[in-house]
Amino acid sequence: MRKLDRNTQVVDQAGRPTQALQIFGEEVSKLPTILGTGSPVGAVEARTGRTYIDTTDDTKVYFKMADSVGGDKTLGWKYAALL
Repeated sequence: MRKLDRNTQVVDQAGRPTQALQIFGEEVSKLPTILGTGSPVGAVEARTGRTYIDTTDDTKVYFKMADSVGGDKTLGWKYAALL
């Protein structure tokens, strides 16, 4: 999967998505969502770009933002509440 970091340009001067962002979005959209109970942090290994939904509360969604943190592949999840 293509990696984006803080140095990757994701929009051009006109505010349009760059090819790098478009390819990343296409690759992420093809990944299946992981379903589970409770938080994935410290429990679920995944690669960057994966989405996890806590089935005990459908409004809790996590996005895998880093493949690993300190070598731990169960870390690197970012929580996002859905309204």
